[in-house]
Order: sequence, then structure tokens, then C-alpha cells
Amino acid sequence: MRHTNTDKAQNIKVIKDENAPETPEILAQALIQIGKGFDSLMKSQLTQRALITLLLDMPDVRTSRVSRSDIELVLNNLPKLTSYYIKKN
Repeated sequence: MRHTNTDKAQNIKVIKDENAPETPEILAQALIQIGKGFDSLMKSQLTQRALITLLLDMPDVRTSRVSRSDIELVLNNLPKLTSYYIKKN
């Protein structure tokens, strides 16, 4: 059986403490805040190209050899983050 990224994403469980995993509400709020923060960033005067350049210049990114295409993939999919994981009532 072949696992897709969607399969992996649906099985994510965030645990800071084995006895007290994060609640879905806390995770949902974090995703909403990330989405809003990214929206604000993209509405600023900083272009996506400039953001990629800045990220590639970060020491941790350089040493981990994160590629430009990986960064572009994340940036292109961040706007979908909230709609993908958060169901509105």
C-alpha cells in the first residue's frame, strides 16, 4: 500500500507531553494564527522571491540544505493550510 502526503497529514498527532497531547482546539487555533500571520506577511511589501532569499540565507536553512523548491512548495501551500485542516461550523 502506498501512502500519500494526505494520508500522513491526517495522522498527525502533536504531543508535548505523552500524558497530555494537544487538544484539537489548540491545534486549530495555532493553524488559524499561522494562516493569518502568513496572510499579513504576503500582503506586506515583501515579495515571495525576497522571502525565499531571506529564508535560504538563514544559518539553519543553509546547514540543513533545504532547497529553494521546498521553500516554494511550503509558501505556495501555506494559504491552503487553514481550509485544509479546519472545518467551519
